[in-house]
Order: sequence, then C-alpha cells, then structure tokens
Amino acid sequence: SCMGCHDKGIKFNDHRPRKKQDQVREHVTSTSALPIKLHEIIEAIFPKHEDFYQLMVADAKRYANSLNSAGVDLNVNSDGIEKINELFARFEDNLSIELAAAELGMTRQKFEKLANINGGDVYDLKQRLLNDLVPRDQFIKEFARIVNKITKNTAIDFASIASGAKDKVQLTTARPPAASKTFDLAFFPDQHKFIKGKAVSFKLKSTQPCYLTLVNIDSKNKMAVLIPNKFQQNNRIEANVTYKIPGKHFTGFKLLFRNVGKEKVIAICNASRPDPAGIKHDFAKNDFTILNFDTSFLTRSVADNARTRAIAVVEDKSKSDAKKTKREKQMPALLHNPIDPQVDIEARKAVLLNVKAH
Repeated sequence: SCMGCHDKGIKFNDHRPRKKQDQVREHVTSTSALPIKLHEIIEAIFPKHEDFYQLMVADAKRYANSLNSAGVDLNVNSDGIEKINELFARFEDNLSIELAAAELGMTRQKFEKLANINGGDVYDLKQRLLNDLVPRDQFIKEFARIVNKITKNTAIDFASIASGAKDKVQLTTARPPAASKTFDLAFFPDQHKFIKGKAVSFKLKSTQPCYLTLVNIDSKNKMAVLIPNKFQQNNRIEANVTYKIPGKHFTGFKLLFRNVGKEKVIAICNASRPDPAGIKHDFAKNDFTILNFDTSFLTRSVADNARTRAIAVVEDKSKSDAKKTKREKQMPALLHNPIDPQVDIEARKAVLLNVKAH
C-alpha cells in the first residue's frame, strides 16, 4: 500500500517552506530547557533543513534512475492506479479455471485432464472451477498440495514451516469472521454429464458451520426445497468438511432428473437460522417442500433465464439401513452477527445443469 503514494520514491512538498518540513532540530536547538546530551543527539541525527532537502532530492533521483535502468517507466499506470497496487489487486481477484491452470503452469485442457486422472480433491477443485470462481485465499490453501500432486515441481508449504517457528503470527480479533455477513462456500455437481432419469449428486464445503438449504427452481418460478427433506431433516453441516449430497452424511434419498432442459440449483448456507426466512416444512405430509412465492431474490447469482425442470427427491430403497434423520429439537444460531444482529450470516452459490436425453 505504501507504493500507492510513493510510486516515484520519497515524497516532499516543494511548495511548502523547507524549514516547515522538519521542525524537530529547530525546536530542540532553540531552547536551553532540554538536556545538553539531547541537543547533541538531535544535532547528530537530524540534518539541517537544506541538507535534508538535498538528501530527499538525491534519494528520489536514485530511485528513478534504478527503475529506468530496469526498463520501468515511472509515468505508466493502470487507469491512474500505481503498477504494484494494480498487480496485487489483480492477484487478489477470484480465479477462473483458466487462471488457476496458468498459475499451476499448464493449459486449462491439461489441468482438466490431470484432475480427472488424479481424482480426489484435485477433481473437486476442477469441478468447482467449471461452475464457479474460486476465492484467492481458498486457492492458496490448496496450491502447494496440488502442485506436488499433479506437476513435477515441488511447492514449499510455508504454513507448515511457520507452524514450527518460535514467533507466532496472531490473528486479529478486532473484526471476527461473523462480522463479514458471509463466508466462502464451495458448491458444484459431482459429475459432468446429466441425463434424464439418472441421479445427480453434489459436493459442498463451507468455511463456517451452517444450515444447508438446497433448492431447485422450475420454469414457473416455483421453488422445491431438496434439502432438508423427509428423509434428511437435519441440515446442519460443519466447517471445512466436504459433503457429498446424497452421500454419507445425507443419505436415504436420491435426486433424479425428471426431464431434459436446464436445471437451476441453489445452495444456501445460513449460519444464523436453520431455514431461510419464509420457509416452513411439513414432512408428515410431503417428502419435500414446494413453495409458490416469488423466488427471484434467490437467483441473483445466476445469469441465465432459461427454462428449468424440477428435480425429484425420491427415497433410496437400496439404502435399507438408512434411517430418516429428524430435525434437532434445538437448532440454535451457529454464528452471531456482532455488527447487525438482524442480518443473517449466510453464503449462496448456484449452478446450472444442462440435462440431456442420453
């Protein structure tokens, strides 16, 4: 951030009287009330006004000459933003699959091929990137392991090195995570082909504990709540755990495509309450919940107005040992917003699935 101002080196104001730019020496040497030893120290480390000015001029000139010898033009910027800040701002941006592959030293096509071969967390990252942008801080957490897994390079894991250091970095508690009102949520399909009559599964991972509501919107703008449902009523998920839906923690049912078309599926993870405002379930009467109110507020992250088809929630009878999970009697807020208690802390992600006949 310092370079945002000091893009041309040390700064000084030529329009301000030089004697006003540093008043320490003049203040100390003009009074006899201070100790003689202090006078000697100040006179030794604080130059006279004119001498100090010439030092700043020389410093700025030396800085400019160094950049010039490196081929850097001081007058070039990006829409008024100094080059180092512009580059860092670009680095902090969320990553597309093309950028993630490039930072791993390969093309998108090669990254997808290696991810499919290796499977596991690399495949999950690829699937997420195909459906969403990945926040920089999340990519950084995965970077060293992925480099070591799918490239011939060896990445240095600074986190493991820092963990053994004597001096520990303390995270600030001035602004707790809950104050941000949102958090990172990874949500993506677990396959890349979607066929009518076949089952679909998703993977989900949250950086905060929360309650999951998984919804599907049809062509008439009606919402079907897929999670929670009659067979899986407990929708709490823990932080930094990868869930497969349906899967080990969400069992007893299947999600089936009823027809061809584009499916719109939205994951809402709310850390403040078990269900988004306005949603009430009656699993004694229905396997899953259908709501008829306007759901346009849910679709703000989906830039596609194509017709959609509903996904069906059906009991998975092959899971003979699966037991219907019941709602917890007490489902408290998992995070409290210290800035505005009336505002829920939640994250949302949406995916579009193109369902084909075969």
